[in-house]
Formats: sequence, structure tokens, C-alpha cells
Amino acid sequence: MVGHQLRHPLDSIMSLMTYHSNSRAFIERSGLGDFRHQKKLLGWCMVHWLSWNQFAYEKAEFHWILDNVETGILPMFDALEWGIDDAEWKRMCQLTSNTRNAAKARLEWKRIHRTPPRVFARRLQHAYFPVEKSWQSLADIDETLTQEIKSFYDTFRCLTKS
Repeated sequence: MVGHQLRHPLDSIMSLMTYHSNSRAFIERSGLGDFRHQKKLLGWCMVHWLSWNQFAYEKAEFHWILDNVETGILPMFDALEWGIDDAEWKRMCQLTSNTRNAAKARLEWKRIHRTPPRVFARRLQHAYFPVEKSWQSLADIDETLTQEIKSFYDTFRCLTKS
């Protein structure tokens, strides 16, 4: 059984800019996404977000938005017959909703001492001095791709409303 959780594109795409080059090489070798026309890292991240989420959507039987994980994942739990109590799941989601900034957690010594300086600098900027998250910043890179991302996200959201 496959589930697909979708995170908001603006949050995800900006976070993707902190990938290590080994991760980027793996992604490019996967064959998902045409990165040839992307000269900037942000454009590369946009292609990655869209192509991988489109692929995941096709493969998954269940779909939900991260912002709606409290109720969105429940149909998959029911299908798995794990016996997870809906009220207990919602309570646990509420308890963990105030987690610390994951971007800052990626800057802990145990994680960064092997991180290349360029990646470390991008992670530091992402955690403490984030680039503006806006549809316009994506459109400035590739307007057509931005429209495709928005359309996919809006359609996904409409299909997963509970």
C-alpha cells in the first residue's frame, strides 16, 4: 500500500535548495524530471518537486496534504487495519504540531561536520535567513513551470479535502 503526503510547494521547494550534491545526483539519475533547461538551483528544485510529486501521485492509493495529516491519513490507516484510534492519532498530531524548526535541526554538529561548506551555507541561510517564499519568486525563474506547480497543488488539494 502506498500513501502520498504532499507538502506545500513553496515550503518544499525552498527546502530542496539545501540538498547535498549526492542527493541531487541520485535525483537526476532517477529519470524523473527534465533538468536540462534549468540554469538556477531554484529552477532545478521546482522541476524536482513537480516531477516527483506527479510520479508519487500516480503510484499512491492514498493522498493527503501535510497540513491535513491529522485527518487526511486516516483512510489509509483504516485500510491497513492497524487499529489506530482516530482520536488518539489527532491528539498525537496536536502534541507534535509545535516541533522545532527542522531546518535548524539540520545544523546540529552531528549532522554538519561532514557537510560540504556550500551545502552548509545554504542550510544556514534556509534556517536563519530564508529566501522569500512567494509564487512570484518561482515565476521569476520559470513562469510556465510555476503555473504547472500551482495547478498540480491546487488540484491535489481539491481531491484530498476531507
